[in-house]
Amino acid sequence: MVKWCKEVHSLVDLSIPRYYFKTDETNEYQIVIFCDASERAYSAIANIRCKTNSDFHVNFVSSKARVAPLKKLSLPRLELLATLIGASSRKPSRKVFKITNNYILFSD
Repeated sequence: MVKWCKEVHSLVDLSIPRYYFKTDETNEYQIVIFCDASERAYSAIANIRCKTNSDFHVNFVSSKARVAPLKKLSLPRLELLATLIGASSRKPSRKVFKITNNYILFSD
């Protein structure tokens, strides 16, 4: 038990890269973001869409969700807040995937 406690601190620096797709086959990348809201919460989810020579692959990248404020807001206002967190999720994915302008954002 003591040995485990001493070694657990080294896990802070542990990084496991996420596998999305085979890079040698991929021709085109697209980040697709979906935003939605209800009276209780609003959220956004980002996926990466990869076009290969033969077909398409879609993988989860990230998601963000927020509980709606206690102060009652209109549904269009909550949809706007969902769109805002969806748009803000572009920045990290732009860094990781080096995609500059191939984004699609859906909201209702």
